[in-house]
Amino acid sequence: MNYKDIVDRTAKELIEHDDWRKAFRRYADNIKDATNTYKAAAGILKKHLPSKMGSLRIYSSIQLVQKSTKCAYFDLRIYGQSVGGLTVKNDELYLTVTKDQQEKNRDHLKIETKAHPAKKPYHWDSNEAKEIIKTFVEYKGEGADLRSEEHKYESLILHDLVNTSSNNKYITYCRPVMLGEYGFFQMRTALAASKHKPKYAMGDRGAKGGGIDILARIAHKNGSWRLAVMELKDDNKAPESQPVVMTQAMIYATFIGYLLRDTDRGKLWWNIFRNKEDEKNVNAHLDIDVITVMPPDKTGKLPESKSEEICIPGIDNVTLHPYSLYVDVDPKKSKIIGISGSLCEVKKQ
Repeated sequence: MNYKDIVDRTAKELIEHDDWRKAFRRYADNIKDATNTYKAAAGILKKHLPSKMGSLRIYSSIQLVQKSTKCAYFDLRIYGQSVGGLTVKNDELYLTVTKDQQEKNRDHLKIETKAHPAKKPYHWDSNEAKEIIKTFVEYKGEGADLRSEEHKYESLILHDLVNTSSNNKYITYCRPVMLGEYGFFQMRTALAASKHKPKYAMGDRGAKGGGIDILARIAHKNGSWRLAVMELKDDNKAPESQPVVMTQAMIYATFIGYLLRDTDRGKLWWNIFRNKEDEKNVNAHLDIDVITVMPPDKTGKLPESKSEEICIPGIDNVTLHPYSLYVDVDPKKSKIIGISGSLCEVKKQ
């Protein structure tokens, strides 16, 4: 199945099942209502978080925002595994580690903490919170039994994307969408795409579809910027070669196109993804970059997708642009050592 067929089938699913609109309108409204809460939380986090976070990453998500618009919730992850949570309430910062998180931290990451998570959240200034965070930040990954090497790969890439210094930064002019300057925004969709075919996935409690690995904004050489849907894989092999992975990215990108063309909340989602609040309308024509992010093919035998532009049917003026981004990582030092791919030819350097 070619990419146009994938996009057409995805559009058909979104047209035939219309209840996703109601759910995602509610999500957008809750994010808007929580905007000031997350902006204030960003100041609290900036004040209290260590300047160097090691492998510890902060995430936000649609689900976390739905919990309350008066508190800001964040997920703490190491190599993609949720190890704890942060809550900003009444200008105070609290750390939580659930019993389940503590057990998985011990079993998978070999992280031992002296926390008693069933008690209550720890105030950030407490000795318990300081000790736990110190353990997380100083964690080097020794003995880790990772459930997914892909999450470790993703963590390295996210660290590069948020690096504000040009020193040791590889993926320049690309910034992930975040809430309130902190928290990589995991964007849930209404479609399952893990088997590389679109499958509608909405339940009674909301979206159950796949999440976009990284939703970002990328500056191009012509001075324009585009929203980008990035799908990551930590390996590059025949069963999941670059063209195969691109099908999954195309499904999610098609959903984003429909979301931004929603007559009631498209403009609101546009501002959420731009991290701006203004009266500017969604562009008359939308260009969305669809990017596979994976290691380079070192065999020289695997195919690469064609750089064909695809218009999304059923909505006006949305074009998808497929690109490859190969990120080579030194496994021993866990650092990026080079990038290549068709995206490098069009984005700012």
